[in-house]
Amino acid sequence: MPCRKQKRVENSSLRVRLLVATLVSSLACLLCAAGCASAKRDTAEAAVATSSADFAAIRDDAMKYSPTQAAAVESALQSARSSLAKGDYSKALTAANDIPSQIQELSFSIRDRKDELRDDWEELSATVPDLMRETRTRIDHLERARKPATELQAVLATAQKQWQSANNFYTSDELLTAVNTAYSTKDELIALQSNAEAKSEK
Repeated sequence: MPCRKQKRVENSSLRVRLLVATLVSSLACLLCAAGCASAKRDTAEAAVATSSADFAAIRDDAMKYSPTQAAAVESALQSARSSLAKGDYSKALTAANDIPSQIQELSFSIRDRKDELRDDWEELSATVPDLMRETRTRIDHLERARKPATELQAVLATAQKQWQSANNFYTSDELLTAVNTAYSTKDELIALQSNAEAKSEK
């Protein structure tokens, strides 16, 4: 009898130890899972924050010089933020990891577009002043011939102010606005010369 009782005690003790071991193992697994989830969340948040900061640094230029690509990056960032908010850290991290290359490509596009605009400006800055002088000469010829040129003078004065605005925009690194304004000035001067020529033939 004492042997049976001793066995029951030992079996009971063994079951307790096994139960404790199981609980400890389960708790360890839960802690490990929680730790992994926390680490994944932190990594995803850091990746999204870094990409957001990188995009913010070029966003203004991006919207001006490469709006389609800029919109794509904004959409990717929004998708990553949405996944974060839903707790889908794996999806957020996957999305965030693709964004740096998109931002780099966007930066290259901005650089290339600015280079194109600077080339346009060099050409315009070489041709518009000459066009302005030629237009002034034609209007002066009209005045010497006593032909009405008051309206043409007013248009020329507006074109001169517009050209000055274009130069101011370029100095302020507003390249797109500068070039667009310069092209508009060039078109107005060409039209003005045509009008002056038509008046001189009357």
